Amino acid sequence: MARFNRVFLIPYLEDVCALYMADLEICAKMVGLQNEILILQGEKDTGAPAKPEYEECFGCFASIIGNAGILIICLLMLGFVADMSASEDGWGSTPHSVFVFLVIVESLLGLVVWRLFGKPEWKARKHNKELNLQYKKAMRQYQIERSGILAQNEKGRKNISGMKKQMRKLSAERDRVAQTLSKVYAANIIPSHYRDMYAAVYLYDFFSTSRSDDLDMALNTYVLEQIKDKLDVIIEKQHSSILNQRLILANQQKSLEEQRAHNAYMRQKIYQIASSIEEQNQYLAMVESHTAATAYFAAANYLR
Repeated sequence: MARFNRVFLIPYLEDVCALYMADLEICAKMVGLQNEILILQGEKDTGAPAKPEYEECFGCFASIIGNAGILIICLLMLGFVADMSASEDGWGSTPHSVFVFLVIVESLLGLVVWRLFGKPEWKARKHNKELNLQYKKAMRQYQIERSGILAQNEKGRKNISGMKKQMRKLSAERDRVAQTLSKVYAANIIPSHYRDMYAAVYLYDFFSTSRSDDLDMALNTYVLEQIKDKLDVIIEKQHSSILNQRLILANQQKSLEEQRAHNAYMRQKIYQIASSIEEQNQYLAMVESHTAATAYFAAANYLR
């Protein structure tokens, strides 16, 4: 059974996890930059105001008909007044009852014509005029805003080259993470079949929260209990925590003398606990992988 001293095993697994977390951090930064570049390459625009939906008008014919109703009433009243003034007693040749009847009938006719054609046409034209004024005002405001946005777009595009350069740096950083991770895995503590982020997070969580030192048992449990959603939650919660812990440790061992002192201490401990040359070499490989990981995190300024 593969049993390892927890003093060596837990830091080793923490290194593996921290490197995966660093890769996630780089990917997040790259996605953010890529989205910004796409936005800057596109045309920002608030959107021109939509043309108003005007009320339907009947046109000149309706206006003529509607005004004719008013004209009928006015002409009838003028005729009535003229006929009254043509006679000394106030009435002309037309009998009084006929005039009253004509005034009533023609007034009603003129009113009906006005309400059916004139008034709706007048309201529609008034409403459409207000809509048109609002639309013109909105268009003027849009032109002002668009001028500002075009200036911002032009200014933003000048930053694209710098952002692409930053993308290339982050891509190179991912390569360095992959190279460091290969050095850590080269200790051959974790079988190749389990060399992925989910297995690393599971094993680190398993050993850091228990007293176990049996890697084989943990891996067998991982096969039985591997639940991706659960591990995603653990990754999300421990992402920053694992990175911060590893950066603190890297800062503590940043100087060459401190690294040498730490390595000397760990080597001395190996000779105390390892009984065979093979076992000693395995622990030494873990110490060397820890040194490689520390060197990477000590230089990873993008994480600070």
